[in-house]
Amino acid sequence: MRYLWDNSDKITALLKSNQTKLLMLDFDGTLTPIVKPPKKALLSSRARDILQKLSTKQGVFLAIISGRGLEVLKERIQIPNIIYGGIHGLEGEIYTKRHLFPLSKQYFSVLTEIQNKIQAIMPGFNGALIWNKKLTLALDYRSVKQPQIKPLKTLFDKILSAYLKNGVVSILSGKKVWEIIPNVNWDKGSFVKLLVKQITHTNKSIPIAIYIGDDKTDENVFKKLGSGLTIRVGKHNHSRAKYYLKNSSDVLKFLQFLYNEIT
Repeated sequence: MRYLWDNSDKITALLKSNQTKLLMLDFDGTLTPIVKPPKKALLSSRARDILQKLSTKQGVFLAIISGRGLEVLKERIQIPNIIYGGIHGLEGEIYTKRHLFPLSKQYFSVLTEIQNKIQAIMPGFNGALIWNKKLTLALDYRSVKQPQIKPLKTLFDKILSAYLKNGVVSILSGKKVWEIIPNVNWDKGSFVKLLVKQITHTNKSIPIAIYIGDDKTDENVFKKLGSGLTIRVGKHNHSRAKYYLKNSSDVLKFLQFLYNEIT
């Protein structure tokens, strides 16, 4: 991976090579620092201001794609007329048009069973949080003390083992979170490819696709977006992203740079 600011001339040349840009960003850890509990993660006025300015630029299509639920994400961002992708792209709003990946009744029944079983072990693990995101279920262990994490993982794996075998669910591991998701052929990368296809059709030209994310859940985007500008927040030797930025403040610096380059 290369530090983006060591290659700014190449980035500038790429941005000037095409008037149409599809700018896509994760939320937690990208636009905002990772905090605990996660409900305290709020978009700064500086971040909202630059996103708002970018969203009104001709030729710029802006998308925020997150593991948070769609309505929660929209409430945190509060910018109209942009694209939102929630629950890792399982649900979205593409310029007011809703997108929802179809899921079976069996899946939701299984999700309820799993939630009940996890809640039964929660009292033994101080700091563990369980999120029911309606489409997925996440166990956040960011505030769990280190000696308790391994026992928690052992019980979590025991609960999930039978459900994983029947193929209805799968596990998505992120930063200090294990998420139970549907075992379907759809992820953030799939949603991003859908956006590229739709913007290409609407605009009659292939956009420069720019994606910025910070977690394992973003790696499938980096993989599927081979010809785009892929940026990871935080250097990681095994990431498929081409470039990295140091933190969310560095991301905002890049967004301002992007705005200046296309103005």
